[in-house]
Amino acid sequence: MKSSPTRIGRAGEFIVAGKMTLAGFDVFHVSDRYDLLVCTPSERMIRVEVKSSSSCETSRKYKFYIGNISHCDIVALFTCDRMAVRLLTISDLPKRATLRVPERATLRVPCEFFSNDAETSDMERLLQT
Repeated sequence: MKSSPTRIGRAGEFIVAGKMTLAGFDVFHVSDRYDLLVCTPSERMIRVEVKSSSSCETSRKYKFYIGNISHCDIVALFTCDRMAVRLLTISDLPKRATLRVPERATLRVPCEFFSNDAETSDMERLLQT
């Protein structure tokens, strides 16, 4: 049975929360303008929006639909097939993905962008804030 986009998104939220918890963060699932509220060891609160993609396209890119993300601090990109996460600040995203528009922008990210080393590096960088 193929999962719906809603189920893929929900699964991504919980998997990202689990990975961040294992990395040393206190994570709270929030059904508000963002998906997760994360507390760093230095007690800084970070608002996280999780975006999920089910698989890499034939173009060797993952496709993420990004809506209004001006209300969060970090965007977590999750890939179901690799079970990989990248944590990006709003300034890390292309300009067109951060516009406040009612319709969704499509963000295409090369498959090579996702690796265990990159995920670990992102978590460590966030732990230092």
